[in-house]
Amino acid sequence: MKVVEYQKVAVLAGWLGSQKKLLKSYASFYRSFGWHVILKIASPKAVIGATRREKKLTTDGDKCNDMWDLSEQLYQELSSRQSQHTRIKFVFHSFSNGGCFLFEEFFPFLSKRQNTLSAHPQLVGAIFDSCPCHYNDLSKLVKASQNNVFGESSIEIQDLLRQLQRNDTDWKKAENRGKNFWNNMKTRQYRNSSGMIPELYIYSLDDRLTPSKELKELIKYRQDRLDVKFPKSRKDEQIYALEFDSSEHCAHLKRHSTEYVNTLSNFLGICINEDLIEGGGRSRSRL
Repeated sequence: MKVVEYQKVAVLAGWLGSQKKLLKSYASFYRSFGWHVILKIASPKAVIGATRREKKLTTDGDKCNDMWDLSEQLYQELSSRQSQHTRIKFVFHSFSNGGCFLFEEFFPFLSKRQNTLSAHPQLVGAIFDSCPCHYNDLSKLVKASQNNVFGESSIEIQDLLRQLQRNDTDWKKAENRGKNFWNNMKTRQYRNSSGMIPELYIYSLDDRLTPSKELKELIKYRQDRLDVKFPKSRKDEQIYALEFDSSEHCAHLKRHSTEYVNTLSNFLGICINEDLIEGGGRSRSRL
């Protein structure tokens, strides 16, 4: 009889302008609980660009943009960890819209493969950290880049935004990309072969880049829609939220480390159906 072991993997998809060194504390958290970690950061151009996917003809032939390339790389990296006796269970931790846009590209990519008979890496949970961010225009990003919110990447992001501003069509396409993603979040279902995938939203009431009012409305909308579509399953058993009164964008771990770690630990336990912190049960009400 073959014994199949499961390897737990956390995919950390960084925010716009982030760097691997800035995700170090999050990677350390996951590793401390026995999770392997994969870091993926989309380039600013891939995040701010006018289209989700656009093949461009180059001297090397047709090549897809960074988001598609990253999705394919990620799938291959997850698949390479599997073997005859090892299966992958992973969570996708999105930071801001930079992470969300990668998840948007990757999830359909994964779903097509999970629906086949062959064994594939199984997505068991989705964490939305300071996201998704609702915006009606890109002016907020312009202001944030001018205020050096994106650190070492602020200059590059300013240049990209200036390029978009020179072309009204591209500017509106980039704005519509964010709007379309937001609208799709209302109806998109995150499922694997076993059913609905648990979701955790982490946000702050005073986040300057991710308005909490719109995000709370989105969470409520998804909870209510889930309750109607799956009445036998309590809506709060699938979609969770961790709200802070005050902490900067993508800096909730730094400001509220204890509550952040405890909540995320319990959520991960739900995703893989095991306890992860001492004394922590499987009860969803703990979130």
